[in-house]
Amino acid sequence: MRVLFYDDAPEFGGHETMTLAAVRHLAQQPDMALGFMFFRGNLRLSQQITDLAARCPRLEPMPQDYASRQFQFLRTLLSFRAIRRMAQVMKAFRPDVVVVAQGAIAFGSAGLMAAMKAGLPTISYIPMTHPETLFSASRLKAALREPVNRLYYRLPDEYITISPRMEDYLRRHGMRQRVTVVKVAVDLAACHAVDRAEARAKWGLAADDWVIALVGRVQFWQKRQDLAIQGLALARQKLPKLKLLVVGDGPDLDTLKALVAAEGVADSVIFTGWTAGLSAVYSAIDALVIPSRYEGVPLVMIEAMYFRRPVVAAAVDGMMDTLPSHWLFPSGDAPAFAARLVELAAAHEDALLDAHRQRVVDSHALPVFERDFMTALVSAAHRIGRPPGSVA
Repeated sequence: MRVLFYDDAPEFGGHETMTLAAVRHLAQQPDMALGFMFFRGNLRLSQQITDLAARCPRLEPMPQDYASRQFQFLRTLLSFRAIRRMAQVMKAFRPDVVVVAQGAIAFGSAGLMAAMKAGLPTISYIPMTHPETLFSASRLKAALREPVNRLYYRLPDEYITISPRMEDYLRRHGMRQRVTVVKVAVDLAACHAVDRAEARAKWGLAADDWVIALVGRVQFWQKRQDLAIQGLALARQKLPKLKLLVVGDGPDLDTLKALVAAEGVADSVIFTGWTAGLSAVYSAIDALVIPSRYEGVPLVMIEAMYFRRPVVAAAVDGMMDTLPSHWLFPSGDAPAFAARLVELAAAHEDALLDAHRQRVVDSHALPVFERDFMTALVSAAHRIGRPPGSVA
C-alpha cells in the first residue's frame, strides 16, 4: 500500500507528534510505502522526518514551501498555483490514499483541495472540529468562516479523529462520512521519573512549595494563560506557597509576563521556555493545569496522568471526557479555578491517581495507538474505492 501524508503546519504541535508516531510505525511495515509532504519551514517536523527517513527507506520526505497561515480558510481558495503544483506532486507519488493531518479543518485544507484535484481519495486526520465561534473572538470572522469551512469538511472521503466528542462535532457540522476514533497516545518509554528534589532544584523550587504547571504554546485565546494568572493571584491568598511553572513560548509571552507583574505574583511564577523532555517538569510539580477555552485531547494531560499528577482543567472537550468532575471548573471562571486549586492542595487521592496511570497504560500507550491507527487507515483505504496499487 502506498500512503501519502500531508501536513503544512508552520509549527510543531501535539498533532504533529501523533502524525509522526503513525508514520514511524507504518514505515516499518514491509507492505507499506510512504511519502510525507510537509512545510520545510517547520524545522522540528522537517528534522524528525529527515531523521526517520534515514532509518526507514520506505519513507520519502517531500518538503514544500506552502504552509497554512492566518485566514487560511480564505487563502486556500486563492492558492490556485500552489494547489496545482501540490496536486502534480501527489499524483506523481501514486498513492492509494492521502492522509491530511489537520489541526482544524482550514489548516491543511490546501492539501485536501490538491488531493481532490489529483483525483485521490483522502482521509482527514483531525483533532479539533469545534464550532467556529470557539476559534475566534470575532463573530464576523466566525460567520465568514462557517460556510467556507463547511465546504472543506465535505472534501475528505473519511475522517480519523481523537474522541467521540470530536466525532459528535463533525456530525453537528452535517458530515455524513465515516468517522473512526483513534485515541491519542504517549511514549511511555520516554516518561521516566526524576528525583523530586533534583527536579525542583532546577527551577529554584523549595520542598514545601505547592507547584502547578502550565505547559504549551502561550496564546491567550485558546490556552487562557491570562485566566491562570488571575486564578493564581486569588488562590495564593490561601496557598502562600503556591508556585507556577510556565513551560512554553508563544505570541502572548511578553503580555503574560506583564500580566504577572501587574497581578503582583512575579515571585510565584517561573518561566522555563520550551523544554523538550517534560519528565523533570512532571516530577517537580504537584498538579498540571489546563484552563483552555478549547482543546482536543491534550497529550500533556495524558502524560500527567501517567505520572500520577492531578489535572485542574476547564470543563471542556478532552478534559471533560477524561477527568473527574471535582478537578474541573467552568470555562473562563477564574474564582472557580482558584477554588479547585485550594481544594486539590488539601486532597489525598492515591487510588484515583493509580487508576489514572493504569488507564493510560491500557488505552493511551503508543502500541495501542499504532495498532488502531493502522487498522483505521487500511480499512478506510479499502472502503473508499482505491485498492492498493490501483492509482494510475
